[in-house]
Amino acid sequence: MSPDVLVVALASVLGLLISPWLADRTDALIAERVEEPRPTSRSLVAFCSAFGFAVVAAAIGPHGQLLAYLFLAAVLVVLSIVDLVTKKLPRQVVHAALAGGVVMLTPVAVVTGEPDRIVWAAVGAVAGYCSLALLHLVLRGGLGWGDVRLGAPLGWFVGFQGLRYLPVALFLAFVLSAVVGIVLMLTRRANRRTMVPFGPFMALGALGSLLLVPGT
Repeated sequence: MSPDVLVVALASVLGLLISPWLADRTDALIAERVEEPRPTSRSLVAFCSAFGFAVVAAAIGPHGQLLAYLFLAAVLVVLSIVDLVTKKLPRQVVHAALAGGVVMLTPVAVVTGEPDRIVWAAVGAVAGYCSLALLHLVLRGGLGWGDVRLGAPLGWFVGFQGLRYLPVALFLAFVLSAVVGIVLMLTRRANRRTMVPFGPFMALGALGSLLLVPGT
């Protein structure tokens, strides 16, 4: 078994192992926002966690920055499920994601002699936040402030890999959102006024960009 395949396999197992804790945290966040919430499916959390960890491991490989991106994947699992249930992205979790990214990736850039990555990440965070804030204003609230805030940590993490990652991440997020929205309308499960949570699509867009964009 090659080192890369082994890393992906181990990351998937790690995702499964921490999924009960992620599910508990998800339930706690939902309970703060919904009356009489239903317990989150443990199978769903386990699948999302293992999948997210595997994608990140495949994209990053056996490098020092991998731990930071596994942290990102874990956070995105929680945020995505909470957003689907409550249509809200917990501010404290979004802020923790950004803080964690700064704390975990800055030393990696310094130790590996790539301080430029810190600049890329900072630009990505600002660009992610500002571009989504502009869309929030243009769409007159069609994009929530929670999504705008999430643009900062996602911009930091994808920007750390290179500035070309952010537009790909946003493009994938909007394309996936549009496709799902069309499918929901065709199956009469939604109409043009139905609010579809955008957080999960932002998560998929970020992970997809890490996997699809050629490395620096």
